[in-house]
Amino acid sequence: MPLTQAQALDMLRSDDLIGIGMEADLVRRRLHPGNVVSYQVDRN
Repeated sequence: MPLTQAQALDMLRSDDLIGIGMEADLVRRRLHPGNVVSYQVDRN
């Protein structure tokens, strides 16, 4: 379920990085239900 505009603005104004990360993880789990997660860091 997508974020509403109000929810997106609340996240942008928030300093709760843990809460934002938890919300992002819920989206990740919905889109990619497996238990393997990888990240790529581009340092260019």
